[in-house]
Amino acid sequence: MQTMGILGSPVELTNQVCTPDNPGTTPVIAYDTTGSYSQGNGALVEMVDIQLTGTTANTTLLMFYKLLDETTPKWRKAAQRAIASVTYSSTVELPSYKIPLKDILFPVPAAGAGTSLQQFQGLRINSSLRGIQWGFALTVTAGTAPIIVTLYGGEY
Repeated sequence: MQTMGILGSPVELTNQVCTPDNPGTTPVIAYDTTGSYSQGNGALVEMVDIQLTGTTANTTLLMFYKLLDETTPKWRKAAQRAIASVTYSSTVELPSYKIPLKDILFPVPAAGAGTSLQQFQGLRINSSLRGIQWGFALTVTAGTAPIIVTLYGGEY
């Protein structure tokens, strides 16, 4: 890994609404292999963190990817996470969420001695040789308080 920490650009979602099967141009880009922040060799996302910042309606956070080398690039659903409604109070902690990531199949240490494959999950992002964008949207307007989505991990 060359760099570690926040990957791409954290996004704030309030009214970027679409359906899982027809996202159109709605998703907000959180990572783009052609972005100025990209090292160009790919990345490993270890966590997709979702932070509520105020009163929020019931919604679902949708995660999409778009392959930039296609003749007609389009957003495709990769994951989702339901977000329960919450009413902001200065005396109550706001909930946070994570999107479950896929198992990393190789390379991982041999199972045993208290290890399991669930410990090795993440999202591998292509190098700039095959451009890809990752973006997020909601199924219902969340309200005026943004939902902040941040990718954590490292770039190669």
